Amino acid sequence: MQNRSHDIGSAVEGTCEWLLQHKIYSSWAICDRGLLWIKGKPGSGKSTLLKYALDKYETRDGALVLSFFFHGRGDELQRTPLGLWRSLLHQVLRRSPGVLQDLVDEFETKRKQNGKPGQDWHWHAEELWPFFKSSLLKVLKTRPVWLFIDALDECGKENAVRLVEVFKSLLKNLPSQSMGCHICFSCRHYPILDLDESMFQICTEDENQQDISKFVDEQLAGFRARTSSTIPALIKERASGVFMWARLVVKQVQDSDRDRVAVKKIEREIYSIPPDLDKLYRQLIQSMEPDSQKLIQWICFATRPLSIDELRWAMVIEAECPHRPSQTCPSDCPHRSLQACQGAEDYEADNVRMKGRVQTLSRGLAEVSDAQVVQFIHQSVKDFFVEKGLSGLDGNVTSTEAATEAGIRAHFRFSKICIRYLAMKEIGRSTTYDDFAFLHYATTSWVAHVQQCDARSVPQEDLLALFAWPSDHLMELWVRIYQAIYPHSNERPANGTSLLHVISRYGVLGLVTITLQSIDQGTTVIDVLDESGRTPLSWAAGKGHEAVVRVLLEAGAAKGHEAVVRVLLEAGAAVDTQDQRGRTPLWWAAEEGHEAVVRVLLEAGTAVDTQDPPYGQTPLCQTPLRATRPSYAYCSRPVLPSIRKIIGTAKRRCRGLPRRATRPSYAYCSRPVLPSICKISAAKRCCRGLPRRATRPSYAYCSRPVLPSIRKISAAACPAVRRCAERRCRGLPRRATRPSYAYCSRPVLPSIRKIRAAARRCRGLPRMTTRPLYEYCNAMPMLVVRRPSLLALQRRTII
Repeated sequence: MQNRSHDIGSAVEGTCEWLLQHKIYSSWAICDRGLLWIKGKPGSGKSTLLKYALDKYETRDGALVLSFFFHGRGDELQRTPLGLWRSLLHQVLRRSPGVLQDLVDEFETKRKQNGKPGQDWHWHAEELWPFFKSSLLKVLKTRPVWLFIDALDECGKENAVRLVEVFKSLLKNLPSQSMGCHICFSCRHYPILDLDESMFQICTEDENQQDISKFVDEQLAGFRARTSSTIPALIKERASGVFMWARLVVKQVQDSDRDRVAVKKIEREIYSIPPDLDKLYRQLIQSMEPDSQKLIQWICFATRPLSIDELRWAMVIEAECPHRPSQTCPSDCPHRSLQACQGAEDYEADNVRMKGRVQTLSRGLAEVSDAQVVQFIHQSVKDFFVEKGLSGLDGNVTSTEAATEAGIRAHFRFSKICIRYLAMKEIGRSTTYDDFAFLHYATTSWVAHVQQCDARSVPQEDLLALFAWPSDHLMELWVRIYQAIYPHSNERPANGTSLLHVISRYGVLGLVTITLQSIDQGTTVIDVLDESGRTPLSWAAGKGHEAVVRVLLEAGAAKGHEAVVRVLLEAGAAVDTQDQRGRTPLWWAAEEGHEAVVRVLLEAGTAVDTQDPPYGQTPLCQTPLRATRPSYAYCSRPVLPSIRKIIGTAKRRCRGLPRRATRPSYAYCSRPVLPSICKISAAKRCCRGLPRRATRPSYAYCSRPVLPSIRKISAAACPAVRRCAERRCRGLPRRATRPSYAYCSRPVLPSIRKIRAAARRCRGLPRMTTRPLYEYCNAMPMLVVRRPSLLALQRRTII
């Protein structure tokens, strides 16, 4: 993470010395606690100045000196607060290990409970900051602390502002007996920070004129000795305090002088160079070669900085193949063989020559670092290309299109280049992968580029042809490579992973839709399982990709998967969220008869009596509507594990009834009580005269048998019904006849003569057994006749 500090060149001899004598800097250095902001334009030398100050304090005895250099062109840890806290804690742990014992203990606890760090679990910035703060307070009891942070703006404006507030709060709340604590950071001009007068501030472009003069004189010393030109003075004057501008113009002068260009012509060129950096960059790209577009795009939009070896292959492989699909490609096609790619005219095997090519194609705006990583010479260059400059490089982009559109085109190209590299013959035949320079990047990054395109709704049907969909040959190769290269990664795919698994897992909605459209109707590929037992629907649900889940369900993915619901709940899905009709997930699970899903939702604590607005129905109201489905029979098993016969009887009696006769407004009791009455009017008459609350879905079924109008159960049942009930109850465990089992036992037990006796049997029973869930689920086997007026009719239907 600290490689960026090595990329920053040392100050030219005699420069930056003014900082130590500056009045504001001196005031900051001698105070007990203070926050210094070195601000300036992009390219004004802020990083060089901060590194100069850091070098002066690193040799100071007794003080704890910490530093971090944000790097906007680096990897994620180099440009996020998480990387800052991890780096600072590592430095504290190395120099004062005793003050971080609580962090060590927390690490050991996490490791024992969660597994390997970096694989099974990760630190978060929010949990690391308190450890850093507490360690700093302990250190300050015995020695002073100096903290230097460079390029705060390169972690993003919001993060920069937040971190400044954190530093201010830290300094403000230090104990009065603490040793000195000094924090210095460099950052571009941010108006929101300018409003704070509590910080010490130094503006580089107001102070660095002498430094620029010394730099130009040193770089053009040979040119000055041979000529009496005023070019050096002209550069100093037009630089306006921006070191980067002076550096680029000096390089142009050196190149022109090397080519023996006349001095007068060089002077004329300098006058034509815009004084603004953005305009200078735009002028430089106007004379770039066609291959410059490829180079600039890779540096701007690669998921991580590429090494010189990786860039070599990225530049030579084309995204588009002029031939038809692979079966008609000639054997020497460079899109199928790495050996053929090496024979291409733009392939450069020598690293020295490749570095020179990078500088030539970028017109000096890119470089190869000591770590052999290709990057822009300054963050302002990347900002220019990402925000403005790529539209000028991309010949396919008109002047009215934003640079972001050119960036999306780049991501589309990169995804295809990565896939083409994976499909190379040599890679498919190999069992080891260390010799393929671009393989690591292609394996891990093609999905990220596809995601970027999908976010902008770019059609990507070409990828299906590249993968030879629906064949899984290339996907199997990718899985094998990923598992070999990153055997411990949490992102590694399981065996049996298909293209639909991958794009569903990563939420690539557009490509999921295109893939489903290409699938033959009736195929089972939608519900295919990988080795971990996951379907595309399961992956999409687990990652929270709601739109993809909806598309998969509409395409016929198997519904009612218990695993999918569990994953959604684990991901934080609200169990009682209502749709536009006021219906909850439990309502729909009961409606569709998904027993396992109902169980999972109940375990998650969903409300069983939530009513939908139109009819006041609860999820449990749906059980009689589809009482022939096994799920409704299963619902009674937890309550009546031994009553198998009653379940079967209830299911048989529901067959043949009109659907509307089962609506909760009037006919819930019709199925189990009047299996032969198919007229709605008769069902309506059954409900007349009942108390209003007795028809409420939340408890109506348990109350109807005990209505005052029915004083005794035995009086309401004809002899035939009583004999039938007696036969069905034989052999059942005693507890199965208790009213606790949802009152379904009352109508089938003639021995229970009085309601009061039935109530006594409920005392001492578990509360859960009387909940509406079990009452509704077991309302089906009731045999009681609700109204005496229908007794004769029932006698005829039974006898």
